[in-house]
Amino acid sequence: MDDGKVIYMKILNRLKRTRGFTLVELVVVVAIIGVLAALLIPTLASHIDNSHETSCMMDCRHFITAAQNSITKRYTENTLREVTANAAADPTAFIIECFVLAELDENGAIPPKYHAQMTITSGGDITNAIFTNGVYTITYDNGSYTAERGSLIDSSSLTVI
Repeated sequence: MDDGKVIYMKILNRLKRTRGFTLVELVVVVAIIGVLAALLIPTLASHIDNSHETSCMMDCRHFITAAQNSITKRYTENTLREVTANAAADPTAFIIECFVLAELDENGAIPPKYHAQMTITSGGDITNAIFTNGVYTITYDNGSYTAERGSLIDSSSLTVI
């Protein structure tokens, strides 16, 4: 027989004998996957949590911007007094308008998981606002935003000072 054919036959026989993985090899691979999962899951969970907080912060900023735009529009049309006068009678009408302008509304109403409480001056300045999506609460206070976990409010309203 030719040497090339003998070598080919030896390799073929060796391949036929090694058909699968041993139990030790499988246990080592499972252990490595377990260690990697134990290291990665907390990191991924914190990144997901941070993205939810950032999403709520952005929703709040859209809401505040919509409120400021609505106030500016009403100021230029000389109809701002209507908002401030109606705040006591219907404290959610302006809030709903802001949700609609910020494109956060649900068919012209405040979405069930969202709430916002806002305080404006009679001149139309937003002094503070509290915004929640049910998981995070964002507080707006004279231009600065702070976030905390948990829903601190359970209703929406507008207060004029």
